[in-house]
Order: sequence, then structure tokens, then C-alpha cells
Amino acid sequence: MFKREVSPEVRRLQNLLGEGDHVGFLESFSGGRWLHLAADRDFLRALAGEGLCILLKEKDPSRRLMQRYGDLLLAGLVHAPVETVCDLANRLRSSRLLEVAARLRSKELRSPHSTTKPIEHPDSDQFAPLVPIFQVRRIVQSTFMVPGRMDASDLLSARKSIFRSQQERSFLQALSLRFPGLMALPNYPLDQVADINRLKHQLDDEAWLYVKRCRPAAILVIPDEGDPIAAFDLGQDEIELAATRRFEQMQKCIFQAIGLPLFRFRAESPDSITTDEWYAILTDEVLPKLDTGFRLRKRSVIYGFVPV
Repeated sequence: MFKREVSPEVRRLQNLLGEGDHVGFLESFSGGRWLHLAADRDFLRALAGEGLCILLKEKDPSRRLMQRYGDLLLAGLVHAPVETVCDLANRLRSSRLLEVAARLRSKELRSPHSTTKPIEHPDSDQFAPLVPIFQVRRIVQSTFMVPGRMDASDLLSARKSIFRSQQERSFLQALSLRFPGLMALPNYPLDQVADINRLKHQLDDEAWLYVKRCRPAAILVIPDEGDPIAAFDLGQDEIELAATRRFEQMQKCIFQAIGLPLFRFRAESPDSITTDEWYAILTDEVLPKLDTGFRLRKRSVIYGFVPV
């Protein structure tokens, strides 16, 4: 391997820096006569950057020495990490050094192998750091997942599945597959798709109490707009044990007042029906009766028209 020979002058600068003599190092370095040698130019810039890093790690670095390093940075004679340049700029309250840090960070971000980290700034009780804005990123979604058993959400915490039964799970899957252009919402509160306060005078006390906590097994809505198209009821076990006839009468009255079609399904063995079977039922019983009417629209487009 080829090893470049270090000149005596460069060796002297290394020794001064190793002894912690920043004054002597800067006196010898500030002339810049070594930088005219192409072989030593990059090495000396990196050496000066190392000296700056050593100085900033001291407990109480000299402001005069930091200022001299800053002048060399502005002259392009020092090569140092972005974090070090930004730290020096904050200590000296120098906007020009912040511009240098911004340019360095911009080069790193453009590099395909960039592994830059966020800059750590001094405590705010010392002084308010001048931090340049290098890049703005929009976080769409951040997911954190840890290994666990399948029953962890049911037994080890207060969390539980949005599906109240296996029947609801398979039904919603079939509903999403049968109507891919619509959005299927499981166990969605009825008061989120209807103004139930307008129904109070049409319902008796028992029906009014029910409508405020009514959650159909699924609701089909228009994507983006959220307009409801139809509701589905599968008949939960606890409901079957109650007065079924009275319950169905309340449902009929409520959904007729809302004007929302309700499809009610009852199965002798709910958990035995597969997704494919639900898909076939939806094709035969729901698809011919489903009518979106004039709800398929884009509000952002319609509201954009200006009457002439």
C-alpha cells in the first residue's frame, strides 16, 4: 500500500495540535502557505477541522480562538463536520457561519450515501441557537410494532378488536371485496352519518335511547366524501336474546326516517359462514338493490364552480 510521506512542516503542525497549543497551531497555519501545496491542501484542512473539534470539546474554549477558527472556516481553509460548524456558529452568533453549515448540509443531503443526523444544539438557557432550516420533510405515517401473542390485545390490555364477532370480520371482508369502489366501515356510530337530533320528534323514548347508541355492523360510504349509501345489520347474540320484534320495529322506523337503506341478515350458525358465502349473498341480495343515486360527486370540484 502506498503511504504518503508527511513533510516536516505538516509534522510540526500535528505536534502543536497534539500538545493542545492552538495559539501556536493557528499562528503557523493562518499564513496559508502550506495550502499552496496540492498534496497537503486537503490534509491540512482536515487537520484544522480536527483542531476546531478539539477546541470545542474543552470546558471553556477561548472565544478569541473560536473566532480565529471561524475566520479560517469562512476563508475555506478548514474542513469540519456540519455539527461542529453549526456549534461554532451558535457560540459566536454568526449568521455567516450558519450559511456555511447550510451549504455543507445541503451537499450531504444530496449525497446518495448520506447518513447525516439531526444537529444537537446547546441548552436554550445559555443562548437561543441560530439554526438554519436545511430541509423540511412531511411525515405521512410512522408505525412502531413489537412482537406479541395473538391474544395480547384482548388479555393483556384494555384494547380490543373493532369486530364484535368472527361473523363481522368475514362479512366486512366480503363487503370490501364485493364493492371495492366504496368504503366499508365496521361498527360505525349512526350519529356520525345522520343528524339524529332531527329525528327526535319522530321517535318514542325507547327508540330515541337506542338511536343514540346504535352501531350497525357495517356502513357503506362514498370514499373521500363520506356520504352513506347503505347500512347492514347481522343480529348480534345479545340482541337476539332481547325482544327481537320490538328491536326490528325500532330499526325500521329509524332508518326509514333517515332515508338510509338497511340490509338485515340472520344466520343460524353465524361463525360458520365464510367470506365467499357472504360475497355470494351480497351479489344476489344487495347488488341489485343498491343505488348510489347522485351521491357520486367530488365536492371540491362542484364547489369550485363560480356562477356567472
